Amino acid sequence: MGVEDLRRLVRETEGDGVQVERMWYRLKYDRNMIMTVEGDMDVRIMFKRNDEHGYLYLGGRTVWGAT
Repeated sequence: MGVEDLRRLVRETEGDGVQVERMWYRLKYDRNMIMTVEGDMDVRIMFKRNDEHGYLYLGGRTVWGAT
């Protein structure tokens, strides 16, 4: 899964009205460390360092009236 696949999954789950602009994740072994998701390798590292699951944080905006 790459960055665009992840963005597409968020849109499918949350609806087209959510525009994801930034993404971050926390490391399982260091909850104080927040890593930026900018590329496909970051997505792979996010899952690998978190035993195939992770905490993803999204920053963006909601487009009202979008369907």
